[in-house]
Amino acid sequence: MGGCSEGNGSKHIYQVVLRTQKEYYATKLQHIHQINLIFCIFVFMKQLSVLLILLFGCKINHCFSQITFQKQYSQPDSASSFEAFDAKATPDGGYVMSGLASDGPSGSLFHPFIAKVNCKGELQWQHYFGNSQSIGNVNGKVIVTHDSGYVMINNLGVYNNYNGFAVRIDKNGSIVWQKLLNLSNGNDNINDIQETADGSFIISGSVKSTPDVGLIKLSANGDLIWCKTFGNNAQYDDGSALIETNDGGYLVTGRYISMGTFNAFLMKTDSSGAMQWLKCYGDTNQHMWGFDVKELDNGDFVLVGSTTLLKPNFQSFGDNFIMRLNSVGDTIWTKIFYGSPDLFENASTVLVDDSGNFVVGVATASYPTPGNVPNKHAIMKFSPTGTLISARTYNDGNSHYTRISKATDGGYLLNGFSNKYTGPVGFQTLLMKLDNTLSSGCFESDVTALTVVQDKGFKITQPGAVLGTSGTVVNNTTTYSTAAADSTICESYPVLSATIDTSGFCAGDSVFFSADSVGISSWHWNFGDPGASNDTSSNQHTSYVYGAAGTYTVTLTVSNGCDSVTNTMVVSIKHCNPESVVELSNEDLELLVYPNPAKDYVILESELFTNTETEIAMFDMYGQKVFAQKVKPDAPAAIKGKGRITLDVSLLSKGMYLLTVGEYVRRVVLE
Repeated sequence: MGGCSEGNGSKHIYQVVLRTQKEYYATKLQHIHQINLIFCIFVFMKQLSVLLILLFGCKINHCFSQITFQKQYSQPDSASSFEAFDAKATPDGGYVMSGLASDGPSGSLFHPFIAKVNCKGELQWQHYFGNSQSIGNVNGKVIVTHDSGYVMINNLGVYNNYNGFAVRIDKNGSIVWQKLLNLSNGNDNINDIQETADGSFIISGSVKSTPDVGLIKLSANGDLIWCKTFGNNAQYDDGSALIETNDGGYLVTGRYISMGTFNAFLMKTDSSGAMQWLKCYGDTNQHMWGFDVKELDNGDFVLVGSTTLLKPNFQSFGDNFIMRLNSVGDTIWTKIFYGSPDLFENASTVLVDDSGNFVVGVATASYPTPGNVPNKHAIMKFSPTGTLISARTYNDGNSHYTRISKATDGGYLLNGFSNKYTGPVGFQTLLMKLDNTLSSGCFESDVTALTVVQDKGFKITQPGAVLGTSGTVVNNTTTYSTAAADSTICESYPVLSATIDTSGFCAGDSVFFSADSVGISSWHWNFGDPGASNDTSSNQHTSYVYGAAGTYTVTLTVSNGCDSVTNTMVVSIKHCNPESVVELSNEDLELLVYPNPAKDYVILESELFTNTETEIAMFDMYGQKVFAQKVKPDAPAAIKGKGRITLDVSLLSKGMYLLTVGEYVRRVVLE
């Protein structure tokens, strides 16, 4: 593909160096390609807060030095297929994926699998279950549960005679339970699963040989709570994906017969599965299919999938669609998008980033292709109003079934399968770790200029639904043994290092520590207090109160899932004057500071000032020491026994400062 750059698999090392705030901005202006780490402390002393935030400067186009790689996974017999349909990031910085592994090169028999890899994509454990096929069974999913374990779903049986299958595995890879879902006396496919707020599991799929949309709830132990069906009489309706909504109900999407053909649909239910509304989107003699949906913070929804609305009829190859809808399923805006040259594509996944943009995973055969098989992975990013921000393809072809998810470090995962790198033999799983700019490091192209986006309205109908209940769940114990191996296409693992400055504060006051989240998956603080039984924390933002004055060594260890770095700083804790700290009063007669606010100079009066030198310091609101002098009073005992010191502050910027004289603390404002 034109514009595609190959990675050589080399590892890039980015140093993390502590700098002061002033050095940080100077370095950023000079475009020095280093990561500048500013270690932050947030100090609250009654009514005064001093915030030092852990910030990162960025190498241009490689912000936060995140892990990236493209990995391939295959069975020992490379002619056998190993096809991943889903992957998720795990709390330990690794990843879990699920799919189908063929039993030999013929491809007629498959086993659902789940495999866990570490932060570098190296296999740790894997399990294989039952007998299945890939025809009509390409929606296997895996989720990470609240206890850091996993639940995988797939389907066992043969085409047109499947039963749903679910397995729960603990965080160490041990099987907790296996269940076979016999939801009807016909063909049942389960397609998506979510853990609910009450610790149960909600599943969507199709139930019966002339299927209805199925909504199934399992307990934490895998027992059936209820199974409900919704659909046209003797028609083909299918639930592809679902979410638990903010009100505790469920929202299902997929395809539903309306206007005489398949429409994309949204169906909202309450927490018991009772239908609240059902809306279909499409047109006569056309085809639409909803593949994924997410709820936004304001209650809106974003829906993606495939449509033929720009093509002659429902038999044509589809384009992608994305639409934003309000809380009752009415469209706010609708877009159809495709690549040039236009062949076919399906928008399979949608995510919402921290800025409210929509990140869409796409399986596409459009865009230029050098080989004979144009299928490739792609990711498109849209603004909250539906404007295309970027479009990127991965691999030059021979790659199928794109699905994306969020990584723990602010980046993304892309999974699918391909025989791009193995020749015309079995398909092999591809797992890509992308950074927050959607870069994997190799074999990718920016195709934004080749992506066409069109506004297109859809007809909305509200068909009825025949309701039903059915289903049983039985234990399943069948497992198989095989082993997959991983290989590297390209990779980049940052190595972190840091040095840290120190600051001192008052005993008895909370010292708040904060660390950045992007590029980091775990934090461990040790506050170095030998007199305390619990002086550690694993939170990103934390605090600690030192009971006595003294010098303490604070240690922070951060990890990006692969590598870790330990930062230490020496904190000098003082026994501060309680009266001066409580109110930070500038009118306390023991230390008078005026004028305040001030401009070019500040006058200090106190009985503390004799003919000896007194150390005076000022800190800005970032905690940087901006002034430090040992001075003698210019008028000792001149006013009511108080000595006077005049400080020249004309070189300091406007703002609020913390002035310290021994154990006394004053707040000073410069105008």
